[in-house]
Amino acid sequence: MVCIFHQNMRVFGGCSPPRNAAYSGAFTAINAALPPGTGPIAVAGFTEITNGATSNRALGPPVNLCGTLGTNFYSTVACGETVLAHGPEFIGIGVNAAYTVLSIGRIFLNVDRGIKLEDDISPALPPTNTWLNTVPEKASYDYRGLVYVVISDALANIFVVGFLHNRCPGEDQGPLIAQKIPYMAQMIKNKNPLVPVGAHVYIGGDFNVLPIQHRHTSTGYNIYAYSTGLPPGLLPNPPIIPGGTTQRGNLFDYWYSDIPPGGAIPVASVHHDTMSPVYPGPVNLSDHVATTLRI
Repeated sequence: MVCIFHQNMRVFGGCSPPRNAAYSGAFTAINAALPPGTGPIAVAGFTEITNGATSNRALGPPVNLCGTLGTNFYSTVACGETVLAHGPEFIGIGVNAAYTVLSIGRIFLNVDRGIKLEDDISPALPPTNTWLNTVPEKASYDYRGLVYVVISDALANIFVVGFLHNRCPGEDQGPLIAQKIPYMAQMIKNKNPLVPVGAHVYIGGDFNVLPIQHRHTSTGYNIYAYSTGLPPGLLPNPPIIPGGTTQRGNLFDYWYSDIPPGGAIPVASVHHDTMSPVYPGPVNLSDHVATTLRI
């Protein structure tokens, strides 16, 4: 068994040495405390990245936050841009050395096609800096897209891991994108030529909506949620509402997969080490827990 990892980084640019050091300590503690049979981490995803250049030097060398999780930094990828923003938001990816990246892509809404999804697969591997740092020209403003990697292990087993940072509650974009998740998973399986029939897709992130089972109504394609929240009494200071993954007690951080309940299903876990100000010291980290999914 291996697992996959996600962390909402809470407006992270990678420029603060104290914050980077605190994240390094928290991630090291999470990796060391993975239950037997859960690790190692195959793919790590980091959402709410605000600077694709400076965060690269924090997620990768010289700070190497990916390394504290047992992964190698692969890239940060522009995933969306708001009308009033000064630049894109990014998603960071780290991949364990035992796996080979076969493809990387992102899915976004095409401004010329209403609410139609587009799969933007990088034409080069490794991707060019232009592709990584530029939101596609036709991507609708005020929406954030899914970033995914197709990876293979030494036995040529192929699977897909994607990450999404959805818009906040109270905005129309959030529920709309949430309803598109099964379409995104199916699009990857149908459109990416390197994803074989039978390969599984896993999608994690901060979805900003409660987990539900989604059904692709036109084809019957289903995608299932795997979630768990913080137990009661785990974080007495500050008070945390149990059952959630944020400081406010919202269950927003979890996973999806096309693996149905029953039998050997993925197992979700939460790790509170990064929830500020729980980690020792005065440095604020995130208002979200880290999550893992054993696959």
